[in-house]
Amino acid sequence: MIYTLQTCQDMQPLTGLDLPLDWEIAMWSITGKRLPVRTWLEGGWVVLLIALVFAGPITWLVREWGDNPYYGHGPLVPLVSLVLVALVWPHLGSLLRRNSQRSSLPVRPAGLPVTLPWGFILVATGLGLRLLGTATESDFLGALALLLVLAGIGRWWLGREGMRLVAFPLAYLAFAIPLPFMDDIGFYFQRLSTAATTVLLKLGGVPASYQGAEVSLPSASFVVGVQCSGLYSTVTLTALGLLYVYMLNLRSWPRRLLLIAVIPLVTVTANVFRLGSLLTIAYWQNADVAMRYYHALGDVVFWFLAMALLFVIGKGLEWTQPRGGS
Repeated sequence: MIYTLQTCQDMQPLTGLDLPLDWEIAMWSITGKRLPVRTWLEGGWVVLLIALVFAGPITWLVREWGDNPYYGHGPLVPLVSLVLVALVWPHLGSLLRRNSQRSSLPVRPAGLPVTLPWGFILVATGLGLRLLGTATESDFLGALALLLVLAGIGRWWLGREGMRLVAFPLAYLAFAIPLPFMDDIGFYFQRLSTAATTVLLKLGGVPASYQGAEVSLPSASFVVGVQCSGLYSTVTLTALGLLYVYMLNLRSWPRRLLLIAVIPLVTVTANVFRLGSLLTIAYWQNADVAMRYYHALGDVVFWFLAMALLFVIGKGLEWTQPRGGS
């Protein structure tokens, strides 16, 4: 009998942020008691214009979050970005108040623009990309254009200092945009997971062989579907992993990049362990028992192992870094 491993639903756990924040100061600024009315009016007009110009891509994003199995975590990404912005809102509020007291075109003593050029370039590029997306009927390009416009507006209003504070929340929004080539990558994840699982089974004394995406045991065969190949989990875990890197106190870029680089490896390792344990139960017990009782539980095993590995590696990099610097 051949079993197809393609009905598992990758769990997407919510992640809480345990970061210090003076919420009273943040809410005091958010309610507008410290920001000029003109700033709020300008912000309102900008939000309205963005909603009108990017209505199509925004609608596409919401629809994809509900239908695209790779991006079920999509609605959480903007919420996380908003929380990260809220954490630095007191500083942003002071920058907005300071900038609102200047002229609409801040200048250096020599008369050269300070924040307008880069902000203008980003907004103009984003609008150009939006036009291209409309011409090619590509909502994906429209969603990318939205990120550029948001970055340009942030650079325009907040300047260089403010953009450093919101750079990660803005870049993090990219994980809410579905990539158009995920199904093509899924093919390779199937083959990788199948081959690695077969090697693990043989190391554990289980006679197994594979061909393509099918793993054969003496009593049954299993087809590793795209849903169980680990690709769904890789997208979600990468989004969580980057947030974890941002929260860790890693003072050097090599350590941050190393932790980011191991995220796909952690995902593949945890997924291979999940598939290997499922097929081991199928070999020693019964294939029906493995599929009926352990198949869904394997998702819990995957996420527990993946998050534990990521936590240990991240903390190890944090604890072993030199005390005095990078």
